[in-house]
Amino acid sequence: MHRPVIRLQGRIQSLSFRGQQTCLPLYDWSEFDINTAKSACKVRLPDGAEVALSKWTGPKRTRTYPLAKVYDTYSHSGKIISIIPIIKDEGRGERQSDTNLDRVNFITLSWMNLMNIYVVLAWYCDARKKDDYRITGQRMDNAYIRRKIEQIVQYKMDAHHWNRDHFVREFIPIYESALRSYESISKRLRVALHSKDGHIRFIDSVRDSTCPQHLDLQKYAEYSLSASLRAAQRETETQHVLERTQGQSAKGLFEIRNYLGGVYYLTADELIFERRDFVIIQESKNSTRHELPSLNDIKDGLFKLLLYSQLQEVRQGNMLLGFKTRLRLTGAFSGALRLPMDPLELQHISARWSKASISKLQWLNVELERLGIECVLEGNL
Repeated sequence: MHRPVIRLQGRIQSLSFRGQQTCLPLYDWSEFDINTAKSACKVRLPDGAEVALSKWTGPKRTRTYPLAKVYDTYSHSGKIISIIPIIKDEGRGERQSDTNLDRVNFITLSWMNLMNIYVVLAWYCDARKKDDYRITGQRMDNAYIRRKIEQIVQYKMDAHHWNRDHFVREFIPIYESALRSYESISKRLRVALHSKDGHIRFIDSVRDSTCPQHLDLQKYAEYSLSASLRAAQRETETQHVLERTQGQSAKGLFEIRNYLGGVYYLTADELIFERRDFVIIQESKNSTRHELPSLNDIKDGLFKLLLYSQLQEVRQGNMLLGFKTRLRLTGAFSGALRLPMDPLELQHISARWSKASISKLQWLNVELERLGIECVLEGNL
């Protein structure tokens, strides 16, 4: 059943992180290579400064859990950087329906801006042949990424300013570099990749009309939003939507304004209205084979809820809403419980769980208490 989309407005002034410290591998600058570095790590520059860094293995947020890796870097007190490939083409595939092509979108930029994370857009410059229709082992341009990291270390303004300038001025040139690189890879490896035609149409649709090599952020935002989210943007009277969603969840489109006055679009997987003026912003993660979802899955949900939990206000049109944030986990166990709870009580309750699940529950219990986020766990056995 297609879930309706409800449009909400939010406002955030500041964001703090009180979660547990993550122990990240540390690389010295002299040996740092983005292609061999762990997906979440720290890098020590020659002057002794350290930055935390997450490496995305593709631009899509719903594949390979990149937000979980960003979450692992978030306890770092200095600058936090995400290296994101602007596009990833894994090959045309044997069937027309194969979808092995992803592109970074405006909602990803919104998340990074609001979380004060510096973005470096990158491209793949090398790969190995998997078969006639696919490539694998893609490698980024390490020299370029090192230059960008050095620039960020010297940059004096916050991530919002860096990201805006980086996207406006460099998005299209980087995208074009990625296309040239893939064209070269395709010819060298004799592997069929996706046609450039769709890429060219996209680039032309988001160019700044007054400066063709610059990105128009508004056009980019509009292009990135799916048809259902565009419909939610146009929604002005939502009473009938609320009536349809009583007792079920709706998808959410948030328009978040920060202290700089910028407008950013974020999506929420589930909005549950307990009453007309109170909403639960919920992230749900499920496992059918294991007692609990993976830690990466859980961190993906926490990353999103971290920001939502610190909104100063949430509105639906002119109506001010009460709200809370909640993580819902379902897995292969019986019964239900709520976190955070007293550690001794959790120790007693979880005695029948596997050792891996107990460790996960104990970490999550502390993290939820620190972040001020609720969690419900429901068994599907």
